[in-house]
Amino acid sequence: MESDYTRPARPPQRGRRRLCTALPILGLVLAVPPLVLSVLFSLQAVQYLQPLQEIGAADAGTKAGLIVMSSTGWLALAAAIVLVLVAYRRPALRWRAWWSAAIVAVGLANPLAWALLGFV
Repeated sequence: MESDYTRPARPPQRGRRRLCTALPILGLVLAVPPLVLSVLFSLQAVQYLQPLQEIGAADAGTKAGLIVMSSTGWLALAAAIVLVLVAYRRPALRWRAWWSAAIVAVGLANPLAWALLGFV
């Protein structure tokens, strides 16, 4: 009669390992188009800021707003890269799923904010 202690260990699940590897990649693939839009919008904000600063037509609040808008796309890109690296360091499937969801959320945060605030 076989007891629980004599049962051999199960082999590691290959499907679960593949899913753990694929989740950050999937999150990054889903986040790339919004991140590209974020960076392009940041570049447009810089193009608006330069002439306004040269002719002195913008007040300090407008300049500060354009500086923030010009830096958010690059910050989102840096945050997505950091999140991908963190997601690969986590061994558990649940952690990788949450970090991959965070990658997608960072990618979608800027375009969604612009749409809600009326910049688009």
